[in-house]
Amino acid sequence: MVTIITLSVLGRTFFNTPFAWTVEFSEYIMLYMTFFTLAWILRQAAHVKIDMVVNLFNSRVRKVINLISSGCCLLASIFLTYFSFIVSLDYIQRGDIMYRLVPLPEYILYLPIFVGSALLTFRLIAQILNYTLYDEQEIY
Repeated sequence: MVTIITLSVLGRTFFNTPFAWTVEFSEYIMLYMTFFTLAWILRQAAHVKIDMVVNLFNSRVRKVINLISSGCCLLASIFLTYFSFIVSLDYIQRGDIMYRLVPLPEYILYLPIFVGSALLTFRLIAQILNYTLYDEQEIY
């Protein structure tokens, strides 16, 4: 994405010819980066979490809070996975095309949401199993 935007800026600045498709592809790349890294970020514990209050409790209460939190995230992830699958399948079957500067099939926008949220669902299930099977606070 950085390369595409840099090339477009250079083209506009030095050759007076920017790439018209730069914004579109940057949007797609941003979408793909966001959803394809969700499960990995959870695995690495690199997501934003505020645990000031949670750390006031003992390890048993923290474990319960983490289970409840992971369970809520799992429900949201299952919901997102299911509906993004339905929408993706619908667009694939209808063969809808987005007519912008670069015409692309519409499912291209929804497929990474399905794949990323499905991977996140599996990662959350693994995390919940780790919380229930092991005594340690955070096992990944």
